[in-house]
Amino acid sequence: MEKKKKALYHRWWSKGLERGKRVVSGLLAITLICGIIFPYLPVKEVKAETEEGTVLAWSDGWHHYCIDGSGYVPNCSSTKNDKYMRVNTREALNSEERAILFWAMLSFMAVYRSDPAAAGKIALINQKAEEVGLKKIERGVSEQDLKAVIHSPAVRAKYDWLDFAVTHGEEYLKLAGLLVNSLETVSGKKIPDVLRNSTGLGYAVEVAGLDGEFVLQFDDSGKDGDFLEKVPLKMSADGITWSNEPINGWNVEKTTTQLRMTNPNMQAQSVYLKFDTSGTDYGLVSTSYDSSDECYSQALQVWKCVACSGTHATGGRVHPLEKHQRTIWMDFSDTPTAYYAILEKERRTTGEGNLAFQIYHHEEDMDADYLVQLYKYDYETGKPLEGTAFDLYERFDDKNLITKEKKGIGAIYEEEITHTPVLWDGFRLVTSVRTDSQGYASYKLEKSYHYDKTFCDGHPAPAFAVFFQGQNAEQIRTSNAQLAWEWLRCVEECEKKAEEGTHFHWKMEEVDVNAIQSIANSGQAVTVGPTESADAKISYEK
Repeated sequence: MEKKKKALYHRWWSKGLERGKRVVSGLLAITLICGIIFPYLPVKEVKAETEEGTVLAWSDGWHHYCIDGSGYVPNCSSTKNDKYMRVNTREALNSEERAILFWAMLSFMAVYRSDPAAAGKIALINQKAEEVGLKKIERGVSEQDLKAVIHSPAVRAKYDWLDFAVTHGEEYLKLAGLLVNSLETVSGKKIPDVLRNSTGLGYAVEVAGLDGEFVLQFDDSGKDGDFLEKVPLKMSADGITWSNEPINGWNVEKTTTQLRMTNPNMQAQSVYLKFDTSGTDYGLVSTSYDSSDECYSQALQVWKCVACSGTHATGGRVHPLEKHQRTIWMDFSDTPTAYYAILEKERRTTGEGNLAFQIYHHEEDMDADYLVQLYKYDYETGKPLEGTAFDLYERFDDKNLITKEKKGIGAIYEEEITHTPVLWDGFRLVTSVRTDSQGYASYKLEKSYHYDKTFCDGHPAPAFAVFFQGQNAEQIRTSNAQLAWEWLRCVEECEKKAEEGTHFHWKMEEVDVNAIQSIANSGQAVTVGPTESADAKISYEK
C-alpha cells in the first residue's frame, strides 16, 4: 500500500512512539557587542516530586531569572532556599509575552551566560539576517531588563531588534533552524526531504515494494548522495535491537539517488531501517518545532514560588505567594537523532490489487483578544490620579463546558485546548497595570484556542486485481473479495471513529458501494469508481 508523502496526515492506529522533536545543534562561537559578561554561577538544586509537579529548592544566592520586576508589578526578586514549581508556559504567559520573553531570554543566554546553544542560534540568524531583510540581534537583553520587558514598551525600545523579532518570529526561527521545515545543519548540510519528518518509529517512512524489491527514493539530483554515503544504516526486526549489518537475508544497494533492498525470500520478515546521524555532520541539526508558538512554549520554562523562606518581604511583611515574581529558564535539550523507515509488510506482486486510504490531520490556532481600559479619578476633586496600581484577574466562566470524556460531536475535550487543559477555579491574576498622568491604564489580553481534528480521504474504491494469462483465476477472485471486505470494514471503522467527535468521515459520491459489496461476495472485479485518495484540501471541504 503506497503511502502518500503529505505533511498533514497520519493514521490513527500509528500511535507507536512519540515523535522525536529533539535534534542536535551545531554550535558556532559568537561575539556580540554588549555590556559586562556575568560569571557563570553553578546551580545547586534539590528536586522532589509532589502532586502538583516537580519542585525546585534553590540554594542561597541562586535563582532563575525574574520577569515581574519592581515598578511594574508588586513583586520582589530575591530568593533564598525557596521552593518553586514549574507551570505550563501557555497558561502563565499570553502569546505576545511568550514571544517577547523567548527572544529576550535567547539573547540574554547568549551574551550574559555565554550559553553555546543560544549563541549558536543567534550566530545562524546574524549570518543571513541582513541578506533576507531582517535586523541583526546585536545587543543582549540584560537581566534587569528581563524583569520589565513584557511590562514596558519603553524597555523593549532599548533593543531596536526585539519587537521586530517578535513580529517576524517565524522568519528568524527558520534562520536559526528551529522550525521543522528548516532543518539545516550549522555545517550547511541538510537532512534529505524524504526523511526529515521521520524522527521516530511511529513516523517511519514506508518503503513500497514490488516483486521482492524495495526502493527508498531520494532526490533525483543526487544531492542526497553524501548523506547516503556517510550516515550509517542500521536494521532491526523489532525496532529495539539494531544491527550494523543487514539481517534476515536482506541485501542493500546504495546509489546517489536511492536505497534499494532485495531479498530472494518472498516471505522474509519486514525490517525497520534507521539512519543514525550520531557522530556525523548530519547529527548537528538544531532542535525543531512545528510552529513558532510551539517553540516559544516548549523552550521557555516558567516557575512560580510554592513555598517562601521569608526573604520576599517589604517593611518586615512577607509577601503572599501570589505576589512573588515568576521566574523563567530556557532549555534546548540538543541530542543526536535518527531517521527511520520501514519496509511495507504487505509486499505486492504484479496482478494484485491495492487499497488506498488516508487520514488527514487538521490543526488550527485561533486568537481572541480582550482589551481592558480604565480611568482613575480623585473622588473629591475629580482630577486624574497617576500611579494607581490595579491587579487584573480573570475567571473561566465556560469551565463547565469542558468535558473529561469524549461525548460525541460538538463536545469540547480537555486535550483539545492548547494541548494542556486551561482550567482553574475562581479568579487568577493576569497582570498589574498602573495609571498614567491622565489616570488611564489599559491591558490587551490575548487568548489562543487550538482546533485539532482528523478527517478521511473519502474512501476511494479499491484497485482490484485483473486476471493475467498464466495466473490462477481463483486466487485473483479470492484476493479481490478480500480487498472488498477490507474496504467495507475500513468504512465501518471510520464511521465509528466519527461518532467520537474528533474525526470526520465522508464517502466519494462516484464510488459504487453496492458494486463493492457484490465483489466482496463474488470476487469478480468491475469498475467501481476512483481509486486515488482525495487530497487534503478537498477532503477538508467535504
